[in-house]
Amino acid sequence: MENLKTNKTELDNKEDIKRVGTVIFIVLLLIFAFVMITNSFHMDQGIVDTYNYQVNKGVKYEVNLVPNNYIQQNPQGMNELYISNLVKNILLKLDYSYTGTEKANLVYDYYVDAKILGEYNSNEGNGKKRVWNKKYSLVLPQKKNINNSSNVYIHEDLAIDFNKYRTEVKNFTRDIGLSINANLEVVLTVSINGTTESGQKIAEQSNVSTTIPLNQDVFTITTDTGGSGQKAITKNITTADINYLSLSLGLIALIFAIVLVVMLIKKMSKQSKISPYERKIKKIMNEYGDIIVETDSVFNYSDYNVIDIKNFDELLDLEQEIRIPIIVNVDLENKHTVFAVINNSTLYRFILEEEDLD
Repeated sequence: MENLKTNKTELDNKEDIKRVGTVIFIVLLLIFAFVMITNSFHMDQGIVDTYNYQVNKGVKYEVNLVPNNYIQQNPQGMNELYISNLVKNILLKLDYSYTGTEKANLVYDYYVDAKILGEYNSNEGNGKKRVWNKKYSLVLPQKKNINNSSNVYIHEDLAIDFNKYRTEVKNFTRDIGLSINANLEVVLTVSINGTTESGQKIAEQSNVSTTIPLNQDVFTITTDTGGSGQKAITKNITTADINYLSLSLGLIALIFAIVLVVMLIKKMSKQSKISPYERKIKKIMNEYGDIIVETDSVFNYSDYNVIDIKNFDELLDLEQEIRIPIIVNVDLENKHTVFAVINNSTLYRFILEEEDLD
């Protein structure tokens, strides 16, 4: 019986090793599947335009002169030199246009201010410092609503009384006793807000400015229409770049691992339902199936000279010696199994019963 118990332990160990090996293989498959599936998705962060619009700004002007005997061209055009003592007024044409790629409900407001900006040249080496700032309202705030439109257009014609502002500077210098550099800055300020048909929020702020020197004998006019051109409202998006080969390999490995898990569970569940005795018989049959022949017939011992064998290993040795297969009759109901080798009129038998497993 000792050898049979040893054989039983060896068979159990082999099953345990197979089971552990299967579990390790499943774990490795799951790790491989996780890595391949995870690496198959490459997330890219990007910026896309959700709404585009065109802003155009323009400033045109001409300088009207007082009647004189020196300069016949009147008015003078843009980008010329102007003699302050001959200037009567300056006609400004301010333009602003907004064109979107999508219709929207828009609310826009604008106004035009003029500012005298006085700067003092510091002797301390710190450059110019602003010492005077006086504002004039040329166009009061205007607010308008337009629905289902993609365009806004603003135009203002202004007559700048050059000598009015020049006189202001002269009076400041005389009354304060401070010599300054003074400019008149005329600024059109525009604000547009709204919502497009697709729900995109619009918020646009723009300025159109013109700078006119006030206390120079000869001056030029400068304009600033910066910010004109194509603009866009953007948003951050995340896109996934998929490596389909990596994804496919990962899914195949995952499916294979799941199949193995199901098979392992079924096998373990099935084994848990059979008795230890039945499990032992099945292991012997699997281990020595090539030299064992199973029969349903009960041995008629009266026909043979019966010799009982102490353990299964001795029966195996006998089988190896005389080269005759082992015949087995299994009675699982009564837990009584007979292994026999019949040689002529002699029957060598080994009986395995449930108590022999203890």
